[in-house]
Amino acid sequence: MAGRGHGAPVHPSPGTGIGGIIAGVPGPLRFFGPALAGQVTWLFPLVLVGAAATTWAARRSARALAPVALWAGWLALYGVVFSTAQGIFHAYYSSVMVPAIAALVGMGVAAGRTLAAATRARAARPTGVLVAVGVALTATAAWQLVVTGRTPGFYDWTRPILVVLVGAGVVACVGAAAFGAVRHPRLVVAGLVVGLAGTLVAPTAWAVSGLGHRSHNATLPQAGPRIGTSGLSFGSQGSDGAADLAAYLRGRNQGETWDLATDNAQQASGLIAYDRLSVMALGGFNGHDPATDVAKVADLVAERRLRFFAVAPDPIAALTAFFHRAVHVRFAANAPAGSHATSATVAVPASLALVARLHGSRPLVPSSPAARVLDSVAEVCRPVRLPASVGPTTARIGTLYDCRGRAPALRRSARQWERGRSGR
Repeated sequence: MAGRGHGAPVHPSPGTGIGGIIAGVPGPLRFFGPALAGQVTWLFPLVLVGAAATTWAARRSARALAPVALWAGWLALYGVVFSTAQGIFHAYYSSVMVPAIAALVGMGVAAGRTLAAATRARAARPTGVLVAVGVALTATAAWQLVVTGRTPGFYDWTRPILVVLVGAGVVACVGAAAFGAVRHPRLVVAGLVVGLAGTLVAPTAWAVSGLGHRSHNATLPQAGPRIGTSGLSFGSQGSDGAADLAAYLRGRNQGETWDLATDNAQQASGLIAYDRLSVMALGGFNGHDPATDVAKVADLVAERRLRFFAVAPDPIAALTAFFHRAVHVRFAANAPAGSHATSATVAVPASLALVARLHGSRPLVPSSPAARVLDSVAEVCRPVRLPASVGPTTARIGTLYDCRGRAPALRRSARQWERGRSGR
């Protein structure tokens, strides 16, 4: 991670806060909570004033009002849908609202210029327009200070720049309204441009932060710091591979096609992308795809194409798999502080038992094909005692098992699974 002042998250976030996989709690204030405020709400005060100004300027023309209705309707529709969305809702979904925000701000700037020109044509001061612009800039700056103030230490340098530039814009508006500076409109325009530029500093810095740090989550992109679950799950530093484990497996590969088999692609991705290992994701993306079974894996072991298995995913991956596999899942309004489920809590009684099993060596849901394979592996194969240098890796991949020579035992386990499924 970069150092303090260059994008380093320094404070933990609440359950559904910044950096969580699930973006906030459903409700009318969802977009103003920690999870989403830093994604799309930076210019909301300007959006409101811009939409009002454009509507007023175009009030006598239905054709001129059509773009306002289009973009305001776009923004309102997604705002309502996303505010009430239940279940899985990632922060990057809100990026679909950005075109409407940009359009309404741009239209508002143009409308403000039109209204000011019309007022001057009547030999009057455009005081109302200038005051409205000053209020919009002030409200926008105040809101941005609230958003950035939630993460002290993360791009703090944007705050004084915001205050100085927006302050210059507001002074230009106040001066023009109070002292008739409209005789020098270029000075007013210059001040407003500076003020608008100030409102873009913090959101730009937050957006760029997601591009400049490889440890951030590329699968679930977000602006701003990665404090919560998304900074630890698939696509993030939590799946950046493991050079120590890769070296261990390569040193013991004796012609096998696959260096390792894991429950899901989320565990395998970092080892494949960073360490160039050949890793089989037994259950596809989340571990529940019916891509294989115990008998087929036993054949691979017998043919010496596969030897090592990683059993019991880390808590983040396990909870992710559980979210997708559970029959009934309800997201609680408040996740317990310090919980691994920093973006959501599964509010079902069985969840406590399932989470308790995360520390064991058995898969969460043995009814899925991949979980049945790993359940069998844990029963009949040999757990590997890894060197101390590889120890930290096991916290992410679980226990490593060596199945060489255990194909007959795996076939017996496959027959047991079949008998259990058929009821015999």
